[in-house]
Amino acid sequence: MLSLPGSRDSALRTSAGTTVLCAAAVVTSTGNTGVTPVAGPFPNLARLLTNPAGELWVFATTGPPGYSGRHTVTRVAARPAEQREHTIDFVGKIDNMALLPDNRLYLVGGSRAGVLGIREAMAFPEQDWKQAAPLSEISALLPWDAHTVLSAGRASGGTAVEVYSTDLRTHEHTFLVTVRGQRAVGLAPRTDGTVSLIVDAWLPRSALPGPLLFSVAIPDRAE
Repeated sequence: MLSLPGSRDSALRTSAGTTVLCAAAVVTSTGNTGVTPVAGPFPNLARLLTNPAGELWVFATTGPPGYSGRHTVTRVAARPAEQREHTIDFVGKIDNMALLPDNRLYLVGGSRAGVLGIREAMAFPEQDWKQAAPLSEISALLPWDAHTVLSAGRASGGTAVEVYSTDLRTHEHTFLVTVRGQRAVGLAPRTDGTVSLIVDAWLPRSALPGPLLFSVAIPDRAE
């Protein structure tokens, strides 16, 4: 879903039919009983994450630990008092993150990326860094299967958005598609096996970028 006014990230629709978004300093759930705070508070840069099992997590960062910053992932529970926070020791910035099966994370920071198991305190040392997809900015991630992550973001030059698939077993990147646009807003699976790509793009006779929706076919990958 697209970001909502006053929120920091795209809203997520749960299997229970509620809408969850990160706004102000808390994560809220909107359902038949109104708006309910379920997690927080978080710093300005906070992003909702979900996995195929429907669990909700929040990635938050205030910058690299070496510069008095902090990276965390927090599991969202029924109310803020039950949330569980995990810290990530990583010397650089973390731009984006995706939840993988088997309690794993896929981290992207600049040109670096890698897979990290979720534990109480986590470290991402230099020897575990891999090359991220070749994009100027990776602003959207989507786990596609147990071994694949899709990355979308601005290509060099700033006038196109590209999508790559990454095989987590070999860390090889495969180019999928390029579209005109300034920024990838989100990736979401569709029921027909394709992926929805939302980008911000300059539209004809428009003073500001607006959202465009594309459908991307993902090729089958050999097991």
